[in-house]
Amino acid sequence: MNNITKHIRNFSIALLFFVILQISHAASLELVILVHKDNSISDISSVDLRRIWLGKKGEINGLPITAISAETQLNSKIVFYKSILNKSRKGLRKYYIREELKGTFKKPKSFKNIDLLLFEVQTDTTAICFIDKADLPDSLNLKIITVDGKHADEKDYIIK
Repeated sequence: MNNITKHIRNFSIALLFFVILQISHAASLELVILVHKDNSISDISSVDLRRIWLGKKGEINGLPITAISAETQLNSKIVFYKSILNKSRKGLRKYYIREELKGTFKKPKSFKNIDLLLFEVQTDTTAICFIDKADLPDSLNLKIITVDGKHADEKDYIIK
């Protein structure tokens, strides 16, 4: 076996390992929906979540609501987009571009990292976001809300 073939084989093995690692991490996510601690929302329907992230709904119970996310939430986004929006990242990106061109749509605000995202939810009473429960520090004064009346640890929780 020549050197090029060995390098290709080693690269292929490394790539396969990376893909398996990503898939297993995405499968182990426990996504929760967060709002400001003083927000009156305690439960949200998956239909309302979908409509909020697609820019079709900007309020819940007569109060404004603002969808936000973090750029670093790659695996969380894949799970959320698939289970709630029924879209891939690419499909959602196309949807957002199409809607922005219509001039009446504003896509969810995106933050550079999870720390900035969490800070925003703590300071903006209208903010709503999704996050892997493992990334949620214990000391923050945020509220985890249920989706369709279910908690993230329940068997039939929709965001998986």
